[in-house]
Amino acid sequence: VPKKLFEAVEHFLLHKAKNPNSLHANDLRVLEVIAVVDGIPIKHNQLPTLHVLIGKGRKKVTPMLILFSKYVNSDPSKRDRLLGNSGSDGGIISGTLGYHIKLLKVLSQTCRGPATLEEVLCKPLISFRELIEPLENGKKMIWELRSGLLQYLFDVFIDSDLAGDN
Repeated sequence: VPKKLFEAVEHFLLHKAKNPNSLHANDLRVLEVIAVVDGIPIKHNQLPTLHVLIGKGRKKVTPMLILFSKYVNSDPSKRDRLLGNSGSDGGIISGTLGYHIKLLKVLSQTCRGPATLEEVLCKPLISFRELIEPLENGKKMIWELRSGLLQYLFDVFIDSDLAGDN
C-alpha cells in the first residue's frame, strides 16, 4: 500500500477528530481492510496502520484514540454512559461508541501474527486491568463492545510474543 494512502487517512482522521463526535466507525474501514486481508495479517501494512492511529514518534496522544483508558486521559465511565444510550445487541452502533469499538478491532488487527513492535506500542494504550474489568464485573455490555474488548485482549496480550502484562 502506498505511503500516501496512510498519510491521506491520517490527515482525514485528524481533521475529523477536531470534533470527536463526528468520528464514525466507517472512518476506520480503510485501515481495517489493509491491516488484515482475508484473515491474513499483512505485516508491511500493520505498523503504518498503527502509526496513523497512535502517531509516529510523537509523545502526545493523537485525538483519534478514543479508548476510555488512563493512558489517553479518558474516563471509562464515559463509555458506560454511552452504553446506557446504545440500545440492544445486534443493532448498528454509531457515533463515539461505534468508533471506539471499531478502533479496538483495528488496533488489535495491527498486532495479529508476529507483530512484536506493534504489541509493544499497543499494550500501554489500555491496561490489562482496564480490559478485563468491564468484562468480569457483570456490567450491562452490548455484544459488539464485548467482542472488541476480547479481540484486543487476545491479539495484544494473550497471543503475544512479549512476556508480562505491560
